[in-house]
Amino acid sequence: DQRAPVIHEFAPLYKMLNYCFANDQIERRDIMRATGLDRLAYHNARRRLVRLVEHLPNDLREQAIRAMA
Repeated sequence: DQRAPVIHEFAPLYKMLNYCFANDQIERRDIMRATGLDRLAYHNARRRLVRLVEHLPNDLREQAIRAMA
């Protein structure tokens, strides 16, 4: 199944987003503590999130960028 590597690659991003939405948290330290992500995994998940946000329609992209600031 070719989806397995893709799903695995997105696991840190999913953990980060799931925690943020469930707990209304955006602080790196809190996210890392709650999700168990180390600095590198957090950084990579955030970069992946930014790349995903870049493909959103303009109005959603602007809202997402403000929310991530």
